[in-house]
Amino acid sequence: MTLDLHTLNATELAIREAFQRKQAEWEEMAAADALAGNYANANQVADWAFAAKLLSGVVCTEMGMLFRQSLQSLLPPQDADASEVEATKAVELAEAA
Repeated sequence: MTLDLHTLNATELAIREAFQRKQAEWEEMAAADALAGNYANANQVADWAFAAKLLSGVVCTEMGMLFRQSLQSLLPPQDADASEVEATKAVELAEAA
């Protein structure tokens, strides 16, 4: 079984957006708890929001690396430096699209 690059991009987007939705939800909950005077819960939920933000970045980075490795596996064997440059250009073009 293989995954195409479109599937990798769609997967990254779905996961990143899910983390961002949870981050926004938890930030709103933390603000509401703080306004209600429930500072301990507000702090805990704010920590969850921060963790979601970090995980969103980790997912983006890791999926980018997977995307890059996938592109490199599609290239014919060549000089390592030339292959690295071509893969980087391909990733930049794919991200711009």
